[in-house]
Amino acid sequence: MSEIRVLDKQIAELIAAGEVIDRPASVVKELIENCIDAGALHITVEIKSGGIELIRVTDDGKGIAFEDAETAFLRHATSKVRSKDDLNEILTLGFRGEALASVCAVSKVSMITRQASSDFGCHLEIAGGEVISKEETGCPVGTTIIVKNLFYNTPARMKFLKKDVSEANAVAAVVEKIAVSNPQIAFKFIRDGRIDIQTVGDGKLISAIHCVFGKAFASSLLPVSFEKNGVKVEGFISKALSSKAKRSMQYFFLNGRTVKNVTMMVALEESYKGSIMVGKFPACVLMVEVAPSVVDVNVHPTKTEVRFSDERVIYDAVYFACKNALNEDSGEADFVFKSEAPKTPASLVKDEAFTTKGEQIVFEKPQQTENPALKPQIQNEFKPIFEKTQEEIIYTPPKALMSVQLNDDSVKYVNAEKVPLSSKVKNPLFEEKVEPAVEVETVEIPQNEFAPAIEEKAVVPETVPAQDDRFAGAKIIGELFKTYILLEAENALYLVDKHAAHERLIYNRLKAENTEVQRQYLLEPVITKPSREEYDALTMHIDVVNKLGFEIDDFGSGNIIIRSVPAYISAEDTAPVLSEIASNLISCKKEVAPQVLDDMYHTIACRSAIKAHDKSSAWELSFLIDCLKAETDVKYCPHGRPVTAKVSKTEIEKRFGRIQ
Repeated sequence: MSEIRVLDKQIAELIAAGEVIDRPASVVKELIENCIDAGALHITVEIKSGGIELIRVTDDGKGIAFEDAETAFLRHATSKVRSKDDLNEILTLGFRGEALASVCAVSKVSMITRQASSDFGCHLEIAGGEVISKEETGCPVGTTIIVKNLFYNTPARMKFLKKDVSEANAVAAVVEKIAVSNPQIAFKFIRDGRIDIQTVGDGKLISAIHCVFGKAFASSLLPVSFEKNGVKVEGFISKALSSKAKRSMQYFFLNGRTVKNVTMMVALEESYKGSIMVGKFPACVLMVEVAPSVVDVNVHPTKTEVRFSDERVIYDAVYFACKNALNEDSGEADFVFKSEAPKTPASLVKDEAFTTKGEQIVFEKPQQTENPALKPQIQNEFKPIFEKTQEEIIYTPPKALMSVQLNDDSVKYVNAEKVPLSSKVKNPLFEEKVEPAVEVETVEIPQNEFAPAIEEKAVVPETVPAQDDRFAGAKIIGELFKTYILLEAENALYLVDKHAAHERLIYNRLKAENTEVQRQYLLEPVITKPSREEYDALTMHIDVVNKLGFEIDDFGSGNIIIRSVPAYISAEDTAPVLSEIASNLISCKKEVAPQVLDDMYHTIACRSAIKAHDKSSAWELSFLIDCLKAETDVKYCPHGRPVTAKVSKTEIEKRFGRIQ
């Protein structure tokens, strides 16, 4: 008996369909491309249950003749290729004749279509590749294709589909790309009965970008227009100051077709070299036009990958187009005058309120009441509170400054409580002698410009420094470039990067907390529109994001609403931090890997820490050094940069020729 057999038609069609159709987004892509090739000016896409239950695509194109309706669903049936020479001059999006055949092989399809020259249209129903019915019907000019029960006859393919919301987001991403690449067409995307995307179809690329990606993204772009060696590049690229954490906002279109091409991506990023930080990526919407004869679009069934006869020509055109646009940009950040924020009653401010800019927040004091029990208590992460009563001064340590207790050679933080103060104060920064925490001794404050000015003299419980104190006997003598804290020891000069140190301290605290991160509620919720991939990641992992101190929710139409943020984050950093967290979550399918969670801690710590060149008070610098004394493992920031540099007295004297 022969072992080699020809496959049945049904099995062969299912295998072939698997090369083109792998999810609802693939169906939508193929159907929209047919609408564009038909000359449509209005295209409406509607889905239900992520496109698995229903996909309806309607256009006002030229339609299909009654006698050609069945032929259109046959494999390799096309109106765009007549001879082999046509393969070298392909300008249409579809040409292989596999789209409709693949779709009807794995679903139940209905098509209603009519040409302008016909008095009636055609209603055709197909299931599993077999024609069920064909009849005349009344309908407008154009074509409507309805796809139901996708993969009903291929359960193996069905089990690999994601949740409905993920599949719907993938469909939305396809509509976005095609809508941007065809600004002359008015698109409408309806998702479970709600309009999610709608473009005006006025032929302006910036209008399509504004409708699809939002006003914030559109306003951060620079126009691009360049032509070299027969390659025309037009579109928009992001300003250097508006770089992204990922490449998810890079869109390349070749002759109107969405493509993935390493050559164009490398050319774009090389043009930004020296203009943006390492690890950041530019965004773009670039339309590249070349002669059809120099590009092969038939190297992949989905036609998303292309091959050029001369990659260098494409590279040069994209590179110089982007470089010229960047040279026209001033590189200056926009200066925006913000209206004065309403003053917040002190009683509504959370205990953890503080700025990461190194300056204390000034709150308007409410009217004092006669009852001391009603007196509001406002604590600051960086500054202690001194309350004066009739007979003594009550000292409340700052929330961030906690007593350090050594247990089994490990450091443990315990909350400090209010302590009565006597007539003198002890400053642990300038005192080397260590006494037990339970026994309080009084000393005079050294007269140093970096010592906090306190009118009342009091006693402060000492923190117990670690045995290997790096700054033993050192005192703060100043700050260099508003970035490095200078400490003078007996035989060395220490330089401490305040941003790196603060970043590591926050990072350690985030990892050490067993409960949710403390959060602060926003007076006005912030609404942001991330990319489709970021939106999908955030909506799938809302619980993970909320544990980091945020309170977010799906606001619909691709928007995320933010109601609260971690206590460490400033208001202006809310959207950028959430965007970076979403970028980390994109790679997570179900569970969030420890490495991804660690990266999110890095993001929050980096954004929350005091920045270089920020003005810091003497008290803040002193407190930061005290924290470093307590946590001896703070040697590098989460990104690996050193926190401390040491210059010995010997090296300095050698430099000045005092010793040989």
